[in-house]
Formats: sequence, structure tokens, C-alpha cells
Amino acid sequence: WFRKAKKKIPGSKPSLVKKAGKMKRLIFSKNKKARAQAMVEFMLALPILLIILYGLIEVGRLAFIFSSTANASRQAARYGAASGEINDVAFYQDCDGIRDVAYESAFIIEFENINITYDRGVDEDGNQIPISGVEPNPDEDTCPIDPGVIRNGDRIIVQVSAIYEPIITAGPIEPIEIVSSSARSF
Repeated sequence: WFRKAKKKIPGSKPSLVKKAGKMKRLIFSKNKKARAQAMVEFMLALPILLIILYGLIEVGRLAFIFSSTANASRQAARYGAASGEINDVAFYQDCDGIRDVAYESAFIIEFENINITYDRGVDEDGNQIPISGVEPNPDEDTCPIDPGVIRNGDRIIVQVSAIYEPIITAGPIEPIEIVSSSARSF
């Protein structure tokens, strides 16, 4: 536990001022070269770090736009499939209300298109069963629909699309259209 104390010889202990002087010489004489080398290495690595940072930001923006588009179509379909009326208009016929719900769920982005259509569901093969006189393709907007056509079990389909463009065009990257479609039964 205890170490044997070394004998102290008077006058042999260097003063703190002398130690500080040696430290300054060691730090500044060798460190100028090391600091210059570190600066050169940093300047070589900085463009790569900035490209990685920019890529992370762009991937984050793309994921954000994708999730906002999916959330908007889901919320709008949910609103349209709700039972009841608002201002004597059934929710599935309230086209402006359905679009407003989609726009309210958007944060920082703007949607290109919000299409609303209806169908009778899907058959056992996964194919849409159309309502006669109504285009079931989500690329078509068939809202509002005649109230006598809709019955229980029919679906409302809301398709929302947004455009992703990079902040800085650094190459031949074309704008990407992000489309999300959600369907809910009445």
C-alpha cells in the first residue's frame, strides 16, 4: 500500500516555473507541425464529410415527404369513411373536407394532387370491383359521388401525391413523384 518515500535532496527539486517553461517548449515546438498536419488532414476530409452530411439531410427529407404523404392519404380516407354528416353533407361526399384533412396533416410540404374515388372493394383475386359509372382508378377524381350509388361495404380511396426535389441539384437527379393511396370501407 505504501511506497517507500524517496530521499529528498535539498536544491534538487526543479521549481514550477522551470517545469512550466519546459512544457511550453515541448507544446509549441512539436505542436506547430502537428497542428498544421491536422489542419491539412481536416481540409482533405471536409468535402467528404459535407457530402455525407448533405446525403443524410436529403435522405431524411425524402423519408419525411414519404411519411407525410402516406399519413395524409390515411387521414383523409379515414375522414371520408366516417359515418354521419356535416352541414347536411355526408362525410364521403365532403370532397373539400377530405382534401382539407389531407392538407392539415401536411407539415412543410405541399401536395401536387389529392384524388378521391370509390369502389365496391376487392374480389378474392385482389381486383377492384368497380361501382357502375364510377372510375375506380385512384388517378381519377370522382368526388363528389351521387348518394344513391353508395352502400355499406363500399370503399373510399384517397390518393395523395407530392414531388421530391433535392435542395441542391448536384447531378442529373430528376424530381421524384411520391404517391400514397389509402382505402377505407364505409
